[in-house]
Amino acid sequence: MSEQKYDVVATLGSYTMPDGKEKKRYQNCGVATKNEEGQIGIRLNAAPISPDWNGWLNLYPKNNTESSKPRQQQQQQKQPGQTFQGDDDIPF
Repeated sequence: MSEQKYDVVATLGSYTMPDGKEKKRYQNCGVATKNEEGQIGIRLNAAPISPDWNGWLNLYPKNNTESSKPRQQQQQQKQPGQTFQGDDDIPF
């Protein structure tokens, strides 16, 4: 039995990069699976509460490669002994 997997993603507005390019801000809200009969099941892990959310959730094919993991998880896997040094810019 083969299932197709999808990321459930909300678009939460946009932001401007230092070079002037405007990019969209995304939040991964869960996972969706499609079975052989074509039925889709969705499991939500988070619900977007941003005032910039337009109410739509999008499905993107799940990619099981290393590049699809969030950056924070990749860094933790590569450097498990590294701790917070306090030199990062914290936006709050």
